[in-house]
Amino acid sequence: MSNQRHFDNFIFDNFLKSYEDKTYKYPTLVRHKGTVIAFAMDNEQHIYYTVLDLSDSDENKGPIDVEY
Repeated sequence: MSNQRHFDNFIFDNFLKSYEDKTYKYPTLVRHKGTVIAFAMDNEQHIYYTVLDLSDSDENKGPIDVEY
């Protein structure tokens, strides 16, 4: 693996969170008053969501977005 690719993977790991427990379809992101909300649907047409709320700071989580 090249140094640039290794660096890129390190960066992406800090900002991306993957959900692999189901097969999700139709991922969509929205922003509401500065808060990012991600929606997706599974094969059984259940809708799931997750919220990136950076206003809920926690020293134990650190400064990386993926932890919120």
